[in-house]
Amino acid sequence: MGVVAAARICAGMWGWGHYKSVDARVNRILHQARSDWSPNWLEQRLISWGFLDPPTQSLFADDTFGSDKDRILQALVDLGPAAVPTLIEAMADANSDVRRRAMFALGRIGGSRATGPLIAHLDSHWNDTNSMFGGADGTDVWPAIEALGRIGDRAAGDALLVRMAGKGDHRYSLVMALGASGDPRAIPVLARVLSERIGMADMTLTEDGPCGMALRKFGPTAVEPLLEMLARANRRRLPGDEPTSDESEVEWQCIAAIEVLAAIGDARAVGPLIEIVNERDKDVIRIYAQDEAAMALGVLGDERAIGPLEAILKDKEGFSSPDVAKAALVRLRKRLGHRAASQPVSQPAAR
Repeated sequence: MGVVAAARICAGMWGWGHYKSVDARVNRILHQARSDWSPNWLEQRLISWGFLDPPTQSLFADDTFGSDKDRILQALVDLGPAAVPTLIEAMADANSDVRRRAMFALGRIGGSRATGPLIAHLDSHWNDTNSMFGGADGTDVWPAIEALGRIGDRAAGDALLVRMAGKGDHRYSLVMALGASGDPRAIPVLARVLSERIGMADMTLTEDGPCGMALRKFGPTAVEPLLEMLARANRRRLPGDEPTSDESEVEWQCIAAIEVLAAIGDARAVGPLIEIVNERDKDVIRIYAQDEAAMALGVLGDERAIGPLEAILKDKEGFSSPDVAKAALVRLRKRLGHRAASQPVSQPAAR
């Protein structure tokens, strides 16, 4: 009797240990990620006691999926690096919600152990579909891309850059992942995409587009490629010439670069921006670029910009907007402090 009791105790202790093991905990959490999961009576009791989350909705009905508010994803991340081997195995699961959350969790946990399996997963699903997100039902490519961007080691950067150089339908995800990676090799690539709008349509034309947001994450290290874009616009033609379609494209690229430079806030942009403000060009797009440059100078708050901005207020030719220049001066002087703010702002010239 004693032997049987001891065996039962040992079995119970083994079962409890297995229940508490990391791989078992990962699998239990991922079990909840199945959109077709219907809890049994025991699981219903555990849900009512707060030990389990209720069944999740499908991806497109659940706004928290993959975000910081995703409780299932956060539970996986909280398990830390010990969960990585089981999460790698889960990338082969038949359930798409399980695969997605496993990849999202691997990216957030980080570490190079997952890089190789994520790249292999990306290779095997890259041509599944022509949709922007990838995967036969939009499931397998973009989570792997995001995870590689978050991991950000050199092998992950290599994989993302190689795919960025090709033609495909996953460029939005690749741009955002490269921005998250922090890999400086991505800066000229992103600047080229921003300047050439490769496969991105109009999404690159503002700082809030994917390329702008990605470049802003690099901060000062992205300034030089962006300044080169401004230089291309400055040397394109003589003032007064009618722009060609290619030159108009360069102007829009210049505007996008100005907005990103203002968001980064690096003083190296002040000189090139003043050059744009000082131009006298009646081309509509160029005037728009000059107004954007004026507002950027106000954001940067460098006293070198006061003279050029005041010159716009006195301009009787109407090349740029005096109202824009006045607003930029107010913002600039506020940044400079009381010394510059005590100087009166000139009134716009009568038009």
